[in-house]
Amino acid sequence: RQVSVYDALLNRIDVIRSEVQSRRDAVHETMVVYSAMLAPVRRLPVDVLRTVFREIHVSQWDTIQTTWETLAFSQGPWTLSHVCCAWRNIILSYPQLW
Repeated sequence: RQVSVYDALLNRIDVIRSEVQSRRDAVHETMVVYSAMLAPVRRLPVDVLRTVFREIHVSQWDTIQTTWETLAFSQGPWTLSHVCCAWRNIILSYPQLW
């Protein structure tokens, strides 16, 4: 009787392991897709990103035709600084955007 109980437990473990493996594979595939989409921007040099950020800033300034509200988090470089840590560091270290 104990052997059959252990066999049943092992079968259940195999089913659970298979389900977890399937979920893991799905997450991995999603990560590969997103990494492939994001990889080119990660390879851009800091000076290129600064130029892009400056152009966005100038473009927004021309469109709005007003002064920035310094702490309005939806304006200016604040939005870009929330994309990722790397962009935040670049933006915070680039005083021409502020």
